[in-house]
Amino acid sequence: MRIVAGSARGRRLEVPKGVGVRPTAGSIREALFSSLGPVVQQAVVLDAFAGSGALGLEALSRGAQRAVFVEKHRGHLAVLRRNIERCGFAALSDVVSGDVLAFLAHNPKGHCFDLIFLDPPYGASPLESALARIAAGRWLSAGGIIVAEHDAGHLPALPTALHFTRTRTYGNTALSTLALQGAAHEEA
Repeated sequence: MRIVAGSARGRRLEVPKGVGVRPTAGSIREALFSSLGPVVQQAVVLDAFAGSGALGLEALSRGAQRAVFVEKHRGHLAVLRRNIERCGFAALSDVVSGDVLAFLAHNPKGHCFDLIFLDPPYGASPLESALARIAAGRWLSAGGIIVAEHDAGHLPALPTALHFTRTRTYGNTALSTLALQGAAHEEA
């Protein structure tokens, strides 16, 4: 797996080993970032359920200002940190070791992200809980975008504060973009 475009284009990323690990394919990442376009530039990014960090690292490579990566598995954290170093983004990255839902439970520092990637494991997915906590904790900036990767056969239920702007399907995988209700926002 490699970074598709930007300053770290072509850099090879290590993929965590283990059951349930399914990094976002390069072709899907390329389609996603092409659709996001200039939204990524200077964005403050949250890569939740980070795994290899491919989504956050791709955003940094394409001009994002900063990325916070949240991952709870120790083995995945080691891979994530190596990938950040390999791409040269250590100064632009913060790694949080812990559960995404616990991280999103409280926002005492008032963190606000322009772009949030949610790519939880399929199956007993915490996606709906994560979306509810993002909305309740005011983690998303007024014009911000959430990109949620999920099984194409299951559209997640949304809290009333969020709405779908688009869902694209790639085989068994779907990418849904979401925004705050009433936010002035172009379709991503």
